[in-house]
Amino acid sequence: MEHRVIDIEDTNEILEKTDKLIHGLDAGIQAVSMDFGFHIKDTFAEPKIFDIRNNISYRLSSSRFHFRLLFTQLSDIHSKHANLDRSTNFTDSSQWHLEIDKKHISYLLDSIVFHLSSVFDYSAILINYILVKTDDTPNWNKIESHARGKSGLFSNEKSNDVKKSVIEIHNNFVRQLYDYRSDIIHRTSDVLNAHFAHELASNKKTILFLCSKMQQKKFKDIQGLENKYTVTYFVHHLITKTIEAIANILRVLRNYMEENSDSKRLLKEGKLMFAYIGENKETVSPGLMYWGEFDRAFQEQSE
Repeated sequence: MEHRVIDIEDTNEILEKTDKLIHGLDAGIQAVSMDFGFHIKDTFAEPKIFDIRNNISYRLSSSRFHFRLLFTQLSDIHSKHANLDRSTNFTDSSQWHLEIDKKHISYLLDSIVFHLSSVFDYSAILINYILVKTDDTPNWNKIESHARGKSGLFSNEKSNDVKKSVIEIHNNFVRQLYDYRSDIIHRTSDVLNAHFAHELASNKKTILFLCSKMQQKKFKDIQGLENKYTVTYFVHHLITKTIEAIANILRVLRNYMEENSDSKRLLKEGKLMFAYIGENKETVSPGLMYWGEFDRAFQEQSE
């Protein structure tokens, strides 16, 4: 059966959009940390929220870096194969180099999976800290278990919207990501497939790195057996789903903090680290400035 190959159409456009969304997400993470200090807890004495913010931003930036590195590596591979001459020596052949190349690309993909999974573990710590203000460091699976059981940090009805968001995100994407990460860490390495074609008349060489059977089995959005998906399409899918999920988490955390605000007491006691006077001359969170950047980034994406 002839398979249709699904690939991204415009590399520069995809990279530019991804950069904008991650920049917007960073603004949202900054906004949440500012809102926490305004609505929930004195951050003069305990600035842990900023450490959590930095950790999430670091992993997002790492994912972005590796995504760009993937394109650079693919470009280098294509250039190398274009310059390989026909040879009777197998170690000088495209087939021999391709076996090495697909492992190198798989190494990069593994790193991206690990970084994206870490984003959700750090987000779990953020959710826990905002809701119960403890120094516990639960991973994503731990808070998802609490959400499903309506226990721990989700035993209070005030956290219902956050709980629903965690369950929805887990069902739609994180379960697949975690299952795949667990398999490649504990059970088996997973090397991409590669397709190579050489038109002798024009000396044109076509190289494609395609999702493995395990990847297509684990991730429901690429399970169509009639299609093959390139590694760039797959990684873009993983990063986009992560960005969308974290954006949703930030939105529900924003609403939670505004609905459970203790800003009047913090203001009265002089414990607001950051605040400014809004349009109606009321004291407001400086997070509003960063929420504007966040909203613009995701509004542009939806247009």
